[in-house]
Amino acid sequence: MKPCTAHPILIDLRSRAGGHGRAYAGRRSEPPADLEAEVHALLAGDPQIIPLPHDYSGFTCPECGGPLYHASEHAAGSYECLVGHRWSPESLLEEQTSTVERAMWLAVRSLDERRRLTEGLAESARSRGHPISAAHFRAASEEAALAADVIRGATSRMPPVTEEPVADQLTADQAGTGR
Repeated sequence: MKPCTAHPILIDLRSRAGGHGRAYAGRRSEPPADLEAEVHALLAGDPQIIPLPHDYSGFTCPECGGPLYHASEHAAGSYECLVGHRWSPESLLEEQTSTVERAMWLAVRSLDERRRLTEGLAESARSRGHPISAAHFRAASEEAALAADVIRGATSRMPPVTEEPVADQLTADQAGTGR
C-alpha cells in the first residue's frame, strides 16, 4: 500500500467526489486539477494567491468601519479598506469630521433625553414620598444636563477643517524690511 502524502483537504475533496456518489463537472471522481493546484498553492502560501500584507494606517473606514491601509497602487497619501472604499486624506478628514459631529449631536440628544427621563422619575419618586430616590434621580438629571451642555459647547467651537487656512499676514517689521 502506498502512503498517503496528500493534504487532508484534498483527501476530503476526493472522498466526497467518489464516496457519496457525486462527481465533479465532467463526470470526474477526482477534483479538477486546477482546484487541486489552487488548494496546494493556498496551503503552501503561494504569493500569487495570498495577498501581500498591507500597511495599516491606524485609521478606520468611515463608510464600513473596517481598517484603512495606505494605498500603494493609488495616489500617495490615499487610503483604502479591504472592502474597496478609497479615501484621499482630504476626503477622509471631511468624512471623519462629519462622523464626529454626528456622534456629538447624538450624544447631546441622548443626554437631553436622559435628563428629561430622570426629571420625570425624580418627580414621580417625590410625589410618592421617596425623597432619597427623588434626590438620586434629580442628581442624575443635573449631571446629564451638564454633560449635554459641555458637548454642545465643544461641538459649536469645533472649527470646520475643510476651509482654506488664512495665510499669516506679516507686518513690514516682521518681514525684515524695516519700514
